[in-house]
Order: sequence, then C-alpha cells, then structure tokens
Amino acid sequence: MKKSLIYFIECYFLGTRIPLRIRNTFRTRDKIFYKEVNLQPNQLDARVSSGFGNHGNFPFEYEKRIDYIKFWEKRYSDDIRFTLERAEEIMNHKFTIFEQILEFKEEIDWHKDPLTGKSWSQRFYRKIDYSSRRKLSDIKYSWELNKHLHFVTLGKAYYYTKDNRYVEEFVKQVSSWIKQNPLEVGINWMGNIQIAQRIISWIISYHLFRDSSYFQIRGFEDFLKSIYYQTKILFNKRHISNNNHRIAAICAIVIVGIVFPEFKMFSRWVNQGFKELKETLKEQVFEDGVHKEQTTSYQKAVIEFLLLTYLIAERNKIDIPGDVVKILHKMVNHFSYLLTPDNKIPIVGDNSNERGYMLSETVDFWSAETILCTGAIIFDDPYLKKKDIHYTAENFWLLGIEEYRKWHGILPLRDGLKESKDFGVGGHFVIRNNWGKKADYLFTRCGEFGFNETCAHSHCDLLSIILYIAGQPILVDSGVFRYNTSLEERNYYRRINAHNTVQIDSEEQCDMKGMFNCTSKISKAGYQEFQDNYFKGYLRTKSGIKHIREISLIDRGHWAVLDTIENETSSDNGIHTIKWFFNISPYLKVIAERGKKTLHIRNDDIDICLKPSIDTNAYCEIQQRYISPTYGKKEKISMVCFSLKSKLPTNAKFEFIQSERLCL
Repeated sequence: MKKSLIYFIECYFLGTRIPLRIRNTFRTRDKIFYKEVNLQPNQLDARVSSGFGNHGNFPFEYEKRIDYIKFWEKRYSDDIRFTLERAEEIMNHKFTIFEQILEFKEEIDWHKDPLTGKSWSQRFYRKIDYSSRRKLSDIKYSWELNKHLHFVTLGKAYYYTKDNRYVEEFVKQVSSWIKQNPLEVGINWMGNIQIAQRIISWIISYHLFRDSSYFQIRGFEDFLKSIYYQTKILFNKRHISNNNHRIAAICAIVIVGIVFPEFKMFSRWVNQGFKELKETLKEQVFEDGVHKEQTTSYQKAVIEFLLLTYLIAERNKIDIPGDVVKILHKMVNHFSYLLTPDNKIPIVGDNSNERGYMLSETVDFWSAETILCTGAIIFDDPYLKKKDIHYTAENFWLLGIEEYRKWHGILPLRDGLKESKDFGVGGHFVIRNNWGKKADYLFTRCGEFGFNETCAHSHCDLLSIILYIAGQPILVDSGVFRYNTSLEERNYYRRINAHNTVQIDSEEQCDMKGMFNCTSKISKAGYQEFQDNYFKGYLRTKSGIKHIREISLIDRGHWAVLDTIENETSSDNGIHTIKWFFNISPYLKVIAERGKKTLHIRNDDIDICLKPSIDTNAYCEIQQRYISPTYGKKEKISMVCFSLKSKLPTNAKFEFIQSERLCL
C-alpha cells in the first residue's frame, strides 16, 4: 500500500496525529521537487543569487534602494516609522489580531488561538471541527496570523535598514512554520483564500529578502520547497468553493507560475489559469462590475488579487485575456462610485478584513485610494482620479516612482462625470450632490440577495440605506463582529434590525439557518426608477407583502424616504406589525424632545433633524445596540425604531434635515 494512501486513511478516518515517518515523507518529497526545478540540492544557493524566481519585477530594485528611501522619507515618513515599530513587535513575537494581543515568549505556536489561549488540534485538516458548537473558538483569529502578512513588514524593515536581524527572524519563522505545519495537517490548509494570501505574502517577502546571503544560505531551500508544495495543494483544491476563494486561489497559482518559471508545472499552467480566471469572473461578477456575493469587503479583496496578478503578468509581458481586464476595470469603476465623502468604501454584507496583499501598515482597511490610483494608471482612466484621492504608500510598493509621476500627470476629468450612479444589474445605487468632502451621499442595495445557493456573505439589507450629510456619516451598516462564535451572534449582525430598512410581521429577508447559509425563502427585490436625485425600488417579502421605498435628495442637507407597505392580495384585512430601523453613526447622539415627534441626531459638528410623518398610533423608541466597523471590533450605537400596527396599505415618510434649515 502506498504511503500516501496510508496517510489519507489515518488522517481522514481516524483523525489521529500523523506518524512522524509519514509526515516527513509527505512533507519533503525531495526527489519530486528537485526533478520539477531541474536542479540538484547543492545548486540552489548559486541559483538564488543568479536570478532564481526573479520574475516578480516588483518596483523596488535593490540597485535603486537609496533613491527610493529618499523618496519615501520625503513623502511617507509615517509609513517608515510605523513599519519599523511594527517590525520590532514582530521580532518580539507580539502580534495584534483583530484587536487581540497575541504574544509568544519563545517559539511561535502557529496553531494557537488568541481568544482562548489553547491550540487547535493537528489532524488532517478536513477532520478539524471549526464550525459546530464544540469548536475551539473563532478560527479566523488563528488563520489571520498564518496569512503571514507580517512577513512583508519584516521585509520592508530589512529593505529600509539592511539590518540582518530582520532576515534572521524571517528565516526562523519560516522554518518554524514549515516544521509545525506538515502538508494538509492542521488548520492552515483549510481555506483557499488563506493559503493564497500566505503564498503571496511569501512571494513579496522573498523579493525583499532575496539579496541577503543569510537567507540564501540558511533559508532559501526550505522556503522554496514549501512554497512549491503549498501551491500544489492549492492547485489541487482550487475548485472547491466557487466564490472569492476560487479567484484568490487562481490568482496565487498564476503569480507563482510567473514569478517562479522554474516550477514547470505552474509556469505551464499560467495561460490555462487566466482562462479559468476569465470563466470564474464571468460567473461571479455582474456586467456592471458588482461582485455577486454582495459584500464590498470581499469585492475589495478580489480586486486586490486581480490587480496584483495583472501587474506581475504585464511586467513579464504575459498576455492577459481582454475579458479579465475588462471585468477588472468595471469592478474598479464600480468602487469609484461607491466612494463615500471620506474616501472609503461603504460596509455592505460580510466583512472579515481579507486582503489580496498588505503593503502598508498605515492604510485604512476601508480606504479605496490604492485601488483607484492603481486603476487610473493601468487603465489610463482619468475618471478614476477622483477628488482628494492620493498616491498611497501601498501604491509605491505596487507601482514605483515612475508611476507616481504618471499619476500626477493625469488630469482628472470632470466633464461627463456623474455624481449619482445606478448599477442596476448588480443592484447598487448611489446618490450624491457632489464629489467633495462635505458632500451628501446615499447608498442603497436592491437586486439579487446573494450568490450561489447559500448566499453565504449576504445580509438582510435589501432597501437599506447608508447616509452621509455634509460629509458626516449619519446612518451606518452593521458590519460583522465574528463569524465562528454562535449562530445567534452571527445573525445579530445579519438581521433586518441591523440595517436601515423596514421589517414586516417579524419576517427576515431570508432564513439564516447556518453560519454561511441563507438558502430558503429569500425576499425578492428590484428597482423601478433611478434619477440623479431619486430612487424607487421594491421588495416582496416571503409572505407576499410588497414594500416600496422612494428616496429623494430634495436639497443640500435634506433627504426624504417614503415607504409604502401594501398587500397585493385584496382579501387581506388583517393587522400587520411594521417596524422601521435607523442605525445611527457611533459619532452621533440621538435626542428626543418631549412632546415632539422630531428627533435630533447631533454632535459638535452637525445637527440633523429626523422628522417622521407616520400614523399617530406609531410609537418610537431609542435602543442601544452594536455595530462592527472592522472584524473583531464592536462599537455601541443608538438605533431608532418606529413601530406601527396597521391594516394595509399604509405609508410613512422620514425626512433627514440638516438643522441650519427649518425643521418644524
């Protein structure tokens, strides 16, 4: 019986710890590896110094290092300082994982859970329970450390200083990780997107450390074998999930095939990889550039994977299918219109802070600047150069100095640039009065609920609104606190009351039966009309009641939301319970004036009147609840809830008026 079959039987059926002899057999396979790269072991040291894997063509050549550092010190001094501070923490094995501090006195335990202090079992990865009530904890916390995004920080610190301490720590951590993570054993072989992120982090780090003789002698061989085997595993399981994980996997494999043409298996597959990527993007992205998973966080990650793949392929003169380029351009254009007055992407659907790359420790996760700058340059699209968008530190690591000059040579086009935009196929709609920092802005979603049979990352946010007035966030989205805690906590952030829309008879927009399962009885929504300052859409609940929402930008600082609730069945004479939810920004307080229906939403910079026109039997209450602006972080907010018991049809109007205007 072959050893690999023994391995599979022990792992899958018994779920036991893997015997060392089998683990090592499966982990090294030196003969296969050296045959693949057509080298002998004693030839590797010479090859790394002579150009092995030097096809990334990243724009931080060591020959120009001094010039680059002078450029950075003048423009990105904060990024240098923060990188070096963060690198020292990494040297001391101190990590911040989603607001949690994780420290190791000696060797890093790559399976440790920051929340419980315990370690995940080392079994065949498919036998590890990470989703039931018996699970150890939220596995994303352990996965986050094992993406090795911090390797890039060490690499940048070495590039800035040439301090060999950073190289030694990098080699030590790589060696430790390989030792603790035999192939397909443990939690770090589960998610395709996590494996892809780790591979990309290793590739970028390799190009930052590759000139180090210490790395060439002490770390290169094990590093190279591991990245080869990680990619091979990812290659074999890339089709498991048809979502953002598949796109991430294909991109990572293509990048490996380009950067390491010595890996014949992957270099031969690059063209086929682009074909698979084209087919996958056509399945997952609407014609107008909206990602079908209906989550801006994961669309951001997908765009980053695609941009990095595009840049590496282009620098190596590899043909990229026109459809891939076209879809990527549309996705970036979509993001350019979603841009809020504070130059961020609105939170829609699930968020787990996934990144295609992380090249700067100072860039806000929700910032769209790096994506829009990169898009404007590679697509030569001046419409993507929106007002107040800057060339970030991440842009430099992606594009370099020459592209910085090109960016400043692009004249932003204003003629033909719309303030408002409908992405009707994907179901995203934006109304704004201008592109300035003090703009009024509204986002709403009205279309397909989610992607695939599970709608895994969608929320009950159809016809919900995200609202800014005078550049200040007024109504906000719930985000996601954690995935793998309890179903109740998971649904706390997915339900209707976590969003700014209407609930009828306590029905949700879908049945949330699992952590990533919203499969049955999904509400249907569509839009009827869109103009520069007006939107009209509808939603049919699972029981057949129709909610029509009309949104109007009446004037600067003055918005109106009109909701009509009706039953298309004429025989319905029953009483229905209708609730309107408005989740207020954590930066604002809600004040109810005695004897008046009007509420004031205010801080030191702005005062907004929320003026309802609703049946006199309705009542209003202000509740406290939580939102999560980033994964693992909670913020307390005020939620305004209007409740009404009424026959149908009925309607209600809510005006949001900046109080420099008359609000009676």
